[in-house]
Amino acid sequence: MAKSMRNLIFGLVFAFAAIVGSLPVHALTDSEIATVQKAERWLESVTTLKARFVQVGGGGQAEGVMLLKRPGLIRFDYAPPSKVLLVSDGVLVSFVDYDVGQLSQWPLFDTPLAYLVRTELDLMAEADIDQVRDGNSEISFRLRDPENPEQGTITLQFAKAPYRLLGWRITDAQGQETAVALADLDINIDLPSNSFRFERPVPPWETDR
Repeated sequence: MAKSMRNLIFGLVFAFAAIVGSLPVHALTDSEIATVQKAERWLESVTTLKARFVQVGGGGQAEGVMLLKRPGLIRFDYAPPSKVLLVSDGVLVSFVDYDVGQLSQWPLFDTPLAYLVRTELDLMAEADIDQVRDGNSEISFRLRDPENPEQGTITLQFAKAPYRLLGWRITDAQGQETAVALADLDINIDLPSNSFRFERPVPPWETDR
């Protein structure tokens, strides 16, 4: 797989936070708190979600299908010619590169993706939140984990009518962004848990045995 694609996928999982760690904590107004809480209630109402996604960052662009099932399960199936998969089983986030036969894994709650799949949400207690924007048709706000600033920041974006998750941006230590846009959302549909299983990749040198 090309280096730009690897950068793109890793940008979705991690944002390293030398710059993030220096961000000041922002005291939210009552109106900003209400904006965040409305988004939180919407996220809590979503038990499953299926959507198309387009991901841009790291010098590349990719698209595919995202599946989400709370608690803990999330999957990004990348469309060809990509031969990669990003999936969480509720404990580990696995990055599978079938092209080179490589599997990389991290604890789910050491990544920004955890904000999307927690069992219960209390964003005001769990995260430092700033940059709350409430426009005519969209809202957004930025989160960072005060205990683990090395995770980076994730900015969630929502449409107002109908209310739905539009996507998010993850920012790394150098200020580089990975943006994910969602479309064609199907919410609270039947998604079997085995939808989040995957075949372990086989290194190329083992296929010749």
